[in-house]
Amino acid sequence: MNGQARLVEAFREMRTGDGVTLDKLDERDWMFPLLLVDNAEQARKKLAELIGTMGDGMVARSVRVALAIGAGIEAHIGVVKRRVQATATPEGGGRPYIERAPRTLSDYEDAIGFPALAKLILDRHAEVQAAKEREPDFFDLMTDPHFKQGFELAQDVVFRLDADKVVMTRRNLRFMQVNTIVLAFLMFFFGGMIMYGIIATYPNFFFHAVKKS
Repeated sequence: MNGQARLVEAFREMRTGDGVTLDKLDERDWMFPLLLVDNAEQARKKLAELIGTMGDGMVARSVRVALAIGAGIEAHIGVVKRRVQATATPEGGGRPYIERAPRTLSDYEDAIGFPALAKLILDRHAEVQAAKEREPDFFDLMTDPHFKQGFELAQDVVFRLDADKVVMTRRNLRFMQVNTIVLAFLMFFFGGMIMYGIIATYPNFFFHAVKKS
């Protein structure tokens, strides 16, 4: 059994009952290296991420429902009821989550959904292995837990700085808008006062100019 067939068989086994659980993944810890993770919790998160990269079409949705991975999917009701629920018309109307008959989803998962996910896992693993062979020192550095922790911390700091910059930019824009309004009002007010002063001081000159024009 090749790697893709073994993964497909594992998905077929894990879709029963509550779908992919931590216990089921622990029983299949041979998957961890393929997913580039160390434990079942990381493996489940990685599967969710990979399924997310498959988009939101029928293939991805069928996999989410079968494996009970995704928001709004009830794991505890079992795979058969999950399929019925996913293919049913919503109470408020609209289109079903998956527009297929429930009885056909098993074949669809086996023939299309699970092989697509398995191929995605294997392709990603192969890419990482190739990168490791090209740049072993850099790869070891990037996968070092201490470096990863420091890198994630640095990313968090940069994100916070960017967020603060956005807030300050918005504040500066509001400040500039208020200043522009106040400046326009002052120009209008004092311009009117100056004009009134000129008219009051030189009324004959002003009315003569207006009459002449």
